[in-house]
Amino acid sequence: MTELKEVPAPSDQSEHGRPVSSHSGEPSKDWNPRNFETLFTLGQGNYGKVYLVEALQTKQLYAMKVRSKAVVQDCQELDSAGAEKEVLLLAKRDKHPFVVEVYGGFQTQSHIMLYMEFCPGGSLMYYLQRQGKFDTQTTRFYAGEVCLALKWFHEQNVLYRNLCLDDILLATDGHIKLVDFVVSKVNLDHEAGTKTFCGSAEFMAPEVLLDRYYNSSVDWWQLGIITYQMLVGKSPFTGENLDRIYDAY
Repeated sequence: MTELKEVPAPSDQSEHGRPVSSHSGEPSKDWNPRNFETLFTLGQGNYGKVYLVEALQTKQLYAMKVRSKAVVQDCQELDSAGAEKEVLLLAKRDKHPFVVEVYGGFQTQSHIMLYMEFCPGGSLMYYLQRQGKFDTQTTRFYAGEVCLALKWFHEQNVLYRNLCLDDILLATDGHIKLVDFVVSKVNLDHEAGTKTFCGSAEFMAPEVLLDRYYNSSVDWWQLGIITYQMLVGKSPFTGENLDRIYDAY
């Protein structure tokens, strides 16, 4: 088993570690990392790592997302950490079927941990790479569920801004679960819009690349990109480097 050495696991709720809050309906549950066994790494990105962990008492599996406070502060990502938590809590409040559920959290002096549902089906990108492309019926099914999720985001004044096949996971029932909201925009003023330059190059809407104000239209642009990917098996905008990708637009 992989040991999560870089995450301190305090044995109590002293100044060295405390629950962020419990969102699971189990107020007595202790989300201290010492109560979980780390099985292996599920994924890693610029904003942290995600591990598969097992509760020692119940044997329940969770996806534990770990972010370094030092990295968050150095990269001035405090807003992103708060945005992700807010989106997850909104989805839990509304019991949204297509957004990953958060159960609880814990923080130490150096790290923040979120415990979320484990989606054993993997990502849509994994299946696309195995199959080459999806048929029309399959594409319509997944795109339709993403549409419903985006509609809900926008009704909550949230911009997802991170729609890609890697962040669309499959739950045990075969339905999608959207994850990773660190670049999401909360409390969006739809009329004024926002102007933050963020996202992956091949998914950026033209107004983002042109440094213009934008609103929910960027999420629908990304939906078009992933729909194309599912049907064709590749991105419509590719290149050897960022300049080539931008030129492809």
